[in-house]
Amino acid sequence: MGEVVTAAGGVDLLVRVQAPPWMDVKVLKVVANGVEVAGVPLDAGTVDPYNPIIRYHDTLTFTPAADTWYVVRVEGDSSREPVQQLRSFAFTNPIWVDVDGNGKFDAPLQ
Repeated sequence: MGEVVTAAGGVDLLVRVQAPPWMDVKVLKVVANGVEVAGVPLDAGTVDPYNPIIRYHDTLTFTPAADTWYVVRVEGDSSREPVQQLRSFAFTNPIWVDVDGNGKFDAPLQ
């Protein structure tokens, strides 16, 4: 997490969303270089039937043309009662993908 990964042929993001039963999580979004590139609705069909704390567990595959950073975020649409009166929101650290194989992340905007 937060490190540079070399992936010339593409990148697989293994994503697992965990949340307590009282926390609302409705959508998972993947952002690449600041642009939303995937959205996955989270509902009863994405919950692990043997462990309902796991709301989503799957691999998302991307084939970037140049070095790309990815952030995965999860959002809810109602408050986090009984803890707070705010919407649920969580995100990962960036995952820096080195596509050109030079061993470092070259930012898309110089």
